[in-house]
Amino acid sequence: KQWYQRRVRGSYCSETYISKCKLIDILPLNLKFILNDLLFLHKILIGAAPISLPYYLSYYNGNSRLRSCHLDSLSLVCSLTPRSGISTNRPTCPFSKSFFYRAHLLWNRLPFELRQIQTQPTFKSKLAKYLWSSIDAENQNDSVASEYLNCV
Repeated sequence: KQWYQRRVRGSYCSETYISKCKLIDILPLNLKFILNDLLFLHKILIGAAPISLPYYLSYYNGNSRLRSCHLDSLSLVCSLTPRSGISTNRPTCPFSKSFFYRAHLLWNRLPFELRQIQTQPTFKSKLAKYLWSSIDAENQNDSVASEYLNCV
């Protein structure tokens, strides 16, 4: 494991690393973590996991006073807001790094068609394709894909 990390960080630039990952059809590490988080959240949402959503997460109910609201019926909203550190000595609130908070932000960035999928194998394959396409879009200087990849 240490050899692999040294090898990836030490001698490959980002583009080379991504191209080598594509050659062997393995998602880059940052996207693999995103994939796993979203797969587990999907399992929870479809009832295939033994846990449920925490009380502070719920589906968007459609009531917004803002015209620019981008949320839909499959978007998750959080009733809690993480506090940010007031001074430079204090880190940001640990809640903002928690699985459910982090995963619901990733979930809301997915296309509606992807969030509609109810079967785990189909969701997994289409999510992996979507993540690969986000890499391709980032390479073409797409700011939305770049924001998506850097959100974790």
